[in-house]
Amino acid sequence: MTTYWTIRPEHRNVYLHQANHGHWGLLVVLFLVILALLILVIGALLVAGRPRARSAAERPIIAPRAASAAEQILAERLARGEIDAEEYRRRRDALRE
Repeated sequence: MTTYWTIRPEHRNVYLHQANHGHWGLLVVLFLVILALLILVIGALLVAGRPRARSAAERPIIAPRAASAAEQILAERLARGEIDAEEYRRRRDALRE
């Protein structure tokens, strides 16, 4: 018994061709757009998660390995905030002369 909505075997390929005609290009473009958006979102999340590089003004002054006890004390005073960076450099240079 055949119902009225059954597709006859000889017409099956015709119906499928008409249903998909011209839409493959649109599907490929849509897939590429979604893929590009996904890559952009992942890239943005990776970049946002990294710590940003600090400028020279923001970097802390790290004293090089002290050659003497006097330089070590000077570096500690800088770390405690007793002297500023300019004073540190001036006194360090005076010690190294």
